[in-house]
Amino acid sequence: MKDIFKDRRILAGILVGIFVAIVAVIIVVVELQKPKLIDIDHGPGDEISEKSLVFYNRDFLKMTYNTKFSSIVLDAVEKVVFSDEEMEFSKDNSPAEDDSGVYYDATIDAANFTSYDPYTSAFSIIISDNREYLLTTKTDSLDKDFSYVYTAIMRKGGEKIMVFISGDNKNQASFVNFVKQKMGNKTVEITAVEDADEN
Repeated sequence: MKDIFKDRRILAGILVGIFVAIVAVIIVVVELQKPKLIDIDHGPGDEISEKSLVFYNRDFLKMTYNTKFSSIVLDAVEKVVFSDEEMEFSKDNSPAEDDSGVYYDATIDAANFTSYDPYTSAFSIIISDNREYLLTTKTDSLDKDFSYVYTAIMRKGGEKIMVFISGDNKNQASFVNFVKQKMGNKTVEITAVEDADEN
């Protein structure tokens, strides 16, 4: 009789152990499947420290140009949007994520996309705090082996065009003159960024 109870306790212990192992595996699998909110849709980089710009339709640029091009352009957008000067115009942020102090949504307005030629385009990006940025971009190749990407960014209603030069600056002067004309502003601040070949 004692052997029967002993066998049942061993069997119960084995079943409980198997149940606990199955639950642990399920928890691990579920945790691995959860989306990470660090560096969202933005490639490798540092973890979120203060603010994060979440690009919801970045694929539009990836399909029009390529991943490398979109990374350079969207990095420039993030630098402008989170600059101290531009954050003064940030009001009533309403992102899809809960924390409006950290997350800012950025949506490319594909409806107003304009191609001046195969390598030069204009479009706007709308931020979840109601700021809108006008962009003009230029490259010398639609493949990832381009030698430069130029990005001009100006807040709608703003007074300054921020121009980011990534890679070769051989066409910088003509690009700056072009965006002054198209964006209707004469004040330009030029920033050289990491060489396009290194991205």
